[in-house]
Order: sequence, then C-alpha cells, then structure tokens
Amino acid sequence: MFARKRAESVNSTTSEPFAPLVVDTTGKWRGNDGSWSTFYINVGDKENNGGGQNFEILPSTHFGVTVLPYPSSWCSGDCPENRGIGTVNGNQTNGLDTDDTTTWKAAGTFDLNLPYWWMGNTTAGAGPVGYYGLDYLGVGQASSESYVAQQMYVAATGAKDFYIGQFGLGPGATNPGGGTGTPVDSILTYFKKSKIIPSVSYGYTAGAKYRKSGSGILGSFVLGGYDESRINMDNRVSIPMPSDKNTSLVVGVQGISYKPDVNVEQNVEGITDTNVKGFLATIDSTFPYLWLPKNICDVFAKKFRLRYDNATNFYYVENASGAQNNDQQNAEVVFKIGSDPSGSDANYASISLPYSAFDLEQFDPENPGNTTKYFPIRRSTNGMSVLGRTFLQEAYLITDYERQNFTVAQVPSLDSQPKATIVPIYDRDYVPPSPTPIPTGGDSEGLSGGAIAGIVIGILAVALGVAFGIFIWWKKRRARNNTPPTYKEATEIDTSAAGNEVKHRRVSELDTDGPGAPKSPLGGFYGEGTERKDLTPFPPISEMDSPPAELYSPPAVAATPHSEGGGLDYFTAGAKLGRRGATRESSANNTPGTPPAFTPIHELPAGDVDSVSVPVPVPSTKGSPTLASGSMAQRDTSATRSQGNIDEVMRREPSPVPLPRDGVAVDATDDEADAHARARAAAEGERRPSHARGASDATVQSDSTVVSQPTPEELESWRHAHDEHPRRPLSE
Repeated sequence: MFARKRAESVNSTTSEPFAPLVVDTTGKWRGNDGSWSTFYINVGDKENNGGGQNFEILPSTHFGVTVLPYPSSWCSGDCPENRGIGTVNGNQTNGLDTDDTTTWKAAGTFDLNLPYWWMGNTTAGAGPVGYYGLDYLGVGQASSESYVAQQMYVAATGAKDFYIGQFGLGPGATNPGGGTGTPVDSILTYFKKSKIIPSVSYGYTAGAKYRKSGSGILGSFVLGGYDESRINMDNRVSIPMPSDKNTSLVVGVQGISYKPDVNVEQNVEGITDTNVKGFLATIDSTFPYLWLPKNICDVFAKKFRLRYDNATNFYYVENASGAQNNDQQNAEVVFKIGSDPSGSDANYASISLPYSAFDLEQFDPENPGNTTKYFPIRRSTNGMSVLGRTFLQEAYLITDYERQNFTVAQVPSLDSQPKATIVPIYDRDYVPPSPTPIPTGGDSEGLSGGAIAGIVIGILAVALGVAFGIFIWWKKRRARNNTPPTYKEATEIDTSAAGNEVKHRRVSELDTDGPGAPKSPLGGFYGEGTERKDLTPFPPISEMDSPPAELYSPPAVAATPHSEGGGLDYFTAGAKLGRRGATRESSANNTPGTPPAFTPIHELPAGDVDSVSVPVPVPSTKGSPTLASGSMAQRDTSATRSQGNIDEVMRREPSPVPLPRDGVAVDATDDEADAHARARAAAEGERRPSHARGASDATVQSDSTVVSQPTPEELESWRHAHDEHPRRPLSE
C-alpha cells in the first residue's frame, strides 16, 4: 500500500498524475460458489485513523456502487468471518454496521442495479434489494495510509447471492433516489479527479486456487493501471466498447475447443460448431458463472460427463466415474476471443482454462458444511451470454473507460507468486512534459549537447588509456617479481676453463689452511720462513662448488713426442687426477719427452678395480720407462706396487715391499731423491711453478678413497714403529 495523503487533502490543481493504486490482497480464499482471492476495503473511517470497518471483497466489473453484506439472521457462527466481515470496536458483527456509526447517511432501500443479463436469466422473480447510504469508503484496511473517498454510495444487502461483498468498478454516477437525489460519482472517477490515480481504469485477474500445488496464485487488482507481470504479451487482444453510453465489456467468442492432455489424446475437438458463427458475450466478474447457449452447454456436458439440474439450472459431475475421467483427461477449454464473433478480425487471444478452473464447490450459506462440486456453466434463456469470474482465473482484464476500450490477455502459467510490475494508464488528455530544450544560439550559456558528448567521450578515452598503462606496468612488475633467479646448471660449466683456473692457482683443499690450523710440515717446499701470500686471494675450492673434473675428462689421446720447450695440455695430457677434481702433476713412472696415455676416470666401471684400464709403465729397451694401457692384472710388480702398498697401509698391514719414489729406490737418501727429481724436471724442459707440489704430494686413487702418497721417510718411520701394525694419517 502506498503511503499518501488522504483524498480531501490532495491538491487537485497539481498537473502531475499519480501512480496507480494497488489494492491490498488479503491472502485468503473466500466464497460459497468457489474459492476466490479477496481484497481489503474499509467503510466509515472519517478521521482516517483506522476506526473504520474492514471488509474482504471481490471486484465487480458491473456495479457502480459497492455492495456489502447486511446483518442477516441466517448468518451466524463462523458465517460473518467466512464472508469477510470485519469487526467494529473489537466486536464481530454479521454485516455492515450502520447503527453505531456517525458517518453513515441513509438514502433508502432500492433495488440493486443488477446487470441486464441477470434479470433475463433468473427465475426467482424480482431481484434483491439494497439499503443505500453515503459513507467514507477507503481502499485497503482502515489506517492512516488508506486512500479514502468521501461520501460514496454503499448498498447493504442480505441476499445470499452476495455472500462476499462487491467493489463496484462501473464508471457512471449513481442516483438511487430516482432523480430526486444528487448523483454521486463512482469511486474510480472520484480517485481520478482527486489525483489519486492517473485515469479511470483498472486491471484485474481473479487468481487461481488450483495453482502452486493447491496453495494458489493470488489475484491482482490495480486502480489506474495494470500489472504487467500477469500478462502474456504475445497472447492478448484489445477490443473497443460498444459506445460511450454502453461501456459493457462485450467480446466476440469466435470458438471454443476441447483439448485433452497430449499424453492421453492428440486430437483437439471443437465445442462450438465450426459451421456456425461465434457469439457475443459480456465479461462480468460479479458472478462466477459462464452463461452459454444451450447447444454449447450440451457439448460441455458430454465431454465432461455432466448432468443438468432443472431445479437449480446448474451442471454437476454425474458420478465418481465422471470425476475420474475428467481428472485423467485433464483437458483444457480454449476460448478464442476477438472483437468480432465471426472471426473476420485477425486479432484475437486464446484463453486456455484447465479442467481445474471448472472444478468448483458450492454450498448453502445456512448449511456451509454441505458442499457440492459443480461445473460453473449455465444455460442462457434470453440469448445473452456471459463470461464470469471463472473465466478471469486465466484471463487478465485491462479496462480503460477514458479511451473506451479494454484488453483481454492470457495469464502466464505460474508456479509461484510473481513480483508485481505496475504500469500506469494515463488520462487521455495528459501530455507528458517534454524535457527542457538546450539553448543552441551564440548567446547560449553552457555547452551544446555535441560538445558535452565529446568531452565525456574524451574523458572516458583518457581514463581507459591510463587504466591500460597502469595495467601494463603492473603486469611487467609482477612478471619481474615472479621471475625465479637463474642458476647455471652444472652441465653448463666449462670444465676447460675450470681446469685452467685450477692449473694456474693449484689450489685445493689440501693447500688451504683453516683458521688456527698448524703450519704445514712441507713449508720448506714453499720456502723457509715465508708465508703463502700468493694463495690468500683465492678462496678454497669447495667440494660442492664445482663438479669433479673426472666427469668432464676428455677422451684419451695417443702419446705424442714432447715438443721442445713446451708441455702437453693440462687436461689432454696424461696428468693424474688429484682430489676435488683438480689434476696434479706427478713424476712417478713418467719419462721426459714421453707423454703418458690414459683412460679417463669417468669411463671406469664402478667397483671393479682389477679390470680397469689405467696407465702402466712398460720397460723400454733403452732403459727408460714408458707408459702403456693395460689392466691391473697385466701390470708387473713394480707398476702396481704403489697401489697395493697403499691398500695394505689402509688395512694396517705391514708392507712387504718398499715403495719407490719417482723412480728412485727407497733406500736412497733425500738428497739423491731431490737431485733425481730436479734432473728429470730439467730433462723434460718444464718449469716447475713456485707453488707446485713435491713428489711426496703425489696421490693415488684406491677403490675407496683418494689419499696422499707418503714420503719414504714416513714409510721408513712406520716400518720401524713399535706397534704391531704400521700407521699413517688418513687424508683429510
């Protein structure tokens, strides 16, 4: 409900129209001839403070006044509540309270202005009468937010045919006094003049109790507009009213067809005769019945197994077998609606009603417990046909009295209550205000529309450019931050360069003294009393920092004569491999001018020492030893003595044979050994670097570890030791 001022305080001179008025639904289903979605109104709330009496009503497309229940003796117990009659000062009444109110102005008792088709089809004689009076009539429940119209005609009746009150939607003025009284506008006209609604119009659909698994889809009732969510826009037709004096909602029924469920039967049969033209019918929501020609009612009776009751002029399902057949067929009845019953007009709407829309219950208000299922069709006796409230369960009706036309549309098949989409219907004289024109002359202030558009486009372009630049910068920065540091793989290291560096530095773990280490016993080799300052700039070569040179040893080369004044390449000559990948030079078993041939260590099979091919000395006919390749099993005793004695020392076993040192007998003196080494170096023509190791530093490689070869003095001292087994320090 929209919260707006009361009708009498609205400024009627305002040119701006108001929005449509949505009438509150009660959320309840009422009626003695079916279950119908009801809406709230209130009567007698003069002060607009909630003091009026509330009623649940149904819209009537015919009445120009509101018809409400009058207190009756036959309505007792739960009857007033079931009829939607509200309380007064907390007390339940059985009708409109006209005695305890100061707002009611009685006008007299008159016949109700029943529709003309009703009077011709009823056999009950004279129609019911109503007790007329003027009172405050509001839409919605009585409250400060209700829309109230002053001094509207209300008719109270005790007729059982008006079990539920009726809210009149007729546009004409009402004068029940027969010309002696003052005509009073309908509530639609009053609301339009009071600027509460934009025009004399409305939209309405009755709702369907059988939808949503029996909980129902509530009805929709809008004054001054319609609810677009309840309209199938592809299945609607607009029809003009007969004239400005006759505003009846007359349609042309071009045909009625019977369409069973496709899973039961594929054929579609016509209820109306295809050789006969259609017929005219009036849409009226006052009653639920469909008044139809007798021949059409007979076809309905055959298709749905109905029986006709002459006493009541009603159709009922003949028996339980007929009800079961109808449930199984689950047929739809399709009404083809247009402005012309002949079908010459191509514009029409097909309104489909399922069998559930016709499966209604009725009861006598004096005996509400005795209900009977009935089929809401009735025979027309005066040639007038009517499509009642049953038809509006599946049809949406939009009525525009100012333009004198109305629209009938199919309601979408809904499984849930839709959210309303309210569309106003404006007064035919209303012209929407045009936008204020923008000055275009030279003296105009401000910018033209094109200039403004250009500025906006330019700003957007600059903003997009800046955003794109920031994105690119961010992406590059992120790529830099996410790039992992590159490390040179071990396989990419140039072993030749590494070997040359080691060759010049001749630095290994054996040459590097850690902090606090004792002075090397070989200090005399580097000079007495001198420090090894030439090695300090070079850090120790870690065993993990560079891969073993054995993995990168080049293939064996054939022995070539030693050139004058030069030497073989450090890695391609037969230099023996030292510890930590460095290659050490040894004078053992080498003859000046004869390069040794060897098999690279990286080609040796692991763990099989006896079958490894290594350089061995071969006696020369000239008395100088030469090198040849052969297995250890093929070596002579002098060639393999060094390897075997080292292994024996490691096992702490006495060595039976003294080890040679650089081709000099073990029992030779140190001076003779040094002299022999110097003579051999001079004969080779090589210049020994100042930091080169002596013969005692030569290493041999066993199958378990790499150790430094002991000097003859050390071997001699071990031999004469008092321990049972000779000892030697292990290489670090």
